[in-house]
Amino acid sequence: MVAIGSLALGVIAAYAWNEAQPDVDVVVPTASADSSATPPPSPAVLPTEPAPTATEHTFNTELHSIDAATSLWVVVNKVRPLEPATHEPSPLIPLTALPGGSDQQLVLEAAAALVALYERLQADGLPLSVATAYRSYEYQSEIYQEYVAVWGRAHTETLVARPGYSEHQTGLAVDVFAASACRIKECFADEPTYAWLVDNAADFGFIERYPAGAQAVTGYQFEPWHWRYVGSELAQEMRSQGILTLEELFDLPPAPTYAE
Repeated sequence: MVAIGSLALGVIAAYAWNEAQPDVDVVVPTASADSSATPPPSPAVLPTEPAPTATEHTFNTELHSIDAATSLWVVVNKVRPLEPATHEPSPLIPLTALPGGSDQQLVLEAAAALVALYERLQADGLPLSVATAYRSYEYQSEIYQEYVAVWGRAHTETLVARPGYSEHQTGLAVDVFAASACRIKECFADEPTYAWLVDNAADFGFIERYPAGAQAVTGYQFEPWHWRYVGSELAQEMRSQGILTLEELFDLPPAPTYAE
């Protein structure tokens, strides 16, 4: 005799009962609604945050004067002479901490920034020397006349500013070099020191004042050696926005030639 398990017996009994019932559709009963029962909680709806809106980039271009000869942001070009033309900045600090700087000067803030830049360059194993920095109205006049005697006025004015129109007279501009073979020459742009300046000078407040391809705006040929102190805030703004010249930043007209 075959033993039948309890589970099998249950299945057989259910089958026999169903066979004995009338042939009707079987309706599966559903639980009746209980008014006292608490309905299941609805899924929590998290508040939706508004989509972030793009904020317009702003920079205060009126923080410093672009007209006052003593301002860090003064814009000097062929249509914007210094006022007065014989302006003498003060105080001027000798650049004795830099090679070639013992006879050169910059205004206090620019001098301190240049020394900090030089120290960082040294730490990175790169050389830097000063060719020229502050030039007085009288000295600028001498240089200008010497160039005119050799190159003529038209060509000279693509290279050297007239007295009273030179950034060097502000005490905020410096000409630098690495190898003596490329002192005040475009080949400085091929040296590692120049590449470092392009990447890092803005952190110390300096900009390349006469970049390549900007002669129609600045009035001067490419001068990779000429760096202008404007403070780190403005210098970093120009770098981050890809703005090459002060004229473009301050929405000034190009200055390819002198007004007279």
